[in-house]
Amino acid sequence: VVRGVTEERGIVADAPVGGFAAVPGQGIAATVAGRALLLGNQRLMRERGVSVAGSVAQQADALSGAGKTPLLVAVDGTMAGLLAVADTVKPE
Repeated sequence: VVRGVTEERGIVADAPVGGFAAVPGQGIAATVAGRALLLGNQRLMRERGVSVAGSVAQQADALSGAGKTPLLVAVDGTMAGLLAVADTVKPE
């Protein structure tokens, strides 16, 4: 299923990755298939010169307030998406 979806959308799942760097407390930066990728928080985007629309910043804040970790995504210096992850506490 993943292969079909990635091919349909032109996503290369095994693209070459270079220049990977963890940015402590902010996220990651890497080059994927020759494109600059940032994945992290608003501070990372701001420090790397990526413009984050007010509506996206508000959504990120709302997600954070709901106990999720918002991750902003930028490709080649342009805002491309917003993801959120959550690690819910298990009863055990």
